[in-house]
Amino acid sequence: MAVRSYKVLEEHIFDVEGLNHPVKGRVSLCEDLPADVGCFYWQISHHYKPTFEPDGKHYPSHLYGKTLEEARDRLMTYAKNFSTEIVEVDPDY
Repeated sequence: MAVRSYKVLEEHIFDVEGLNHPVKGRVSLCEDLPADVGCFYWQISHHYKPTFEPDGKHYPSHLYGKTLEEARDRLMTYAKNFSTEIVEVDPDY
């Protein structure tokens, strides 16, 4: 089994109106990732659901960036789409 290490570069806390807990995000550096993917990786503690359907979770499609700014922008874009009613915890965060 391969082991990858990630160095956390930034952590962000988002207060979503109507939620009684913060949504947390982070951007990390992983030098072991392929160059075509980029070595910057972002995660977020929750996923939003645009509908109340059981399978309606919206998972981010681009978790990597070739620059810190690109990964941060992707995190911020995803975080801006949260609604107060439909949020699920990401167990892998």
